[in-house]
Amino acid sequence: HPDESLVRYVRVTQQLFKRADPKSPESDKVARVRRQCHPRYHVYLINRTFETLEELARGACLIEEALHAERNYVPPPPAKYALEPACA
Repeated sequence: HPDESLVRYVRVTQQLFKRADPKSPESDKVARVRRQCHPRYHVYLINRTFETLEELARGACLIEEALHAERNYVPPPPAKYALEPACA
């Protein structure tokens, strides 16, 4: 779902694996989550390795923090509005 956070997706999938396929190799679980998560997260997962779903969940938390910071970023005002324009 597009509104579902990556952390939530990882945690829900983790629970699903515990019930449906507890003996599945951790590498398969991680690969499936990476493949099936929302596409907006794919760029943040490139070149990052995770051995377990737990590691992926921790990484997902950092990714979401970065996305939150990006969404809430407010650029500084133009130099002409700075208290000391020479320092802007």
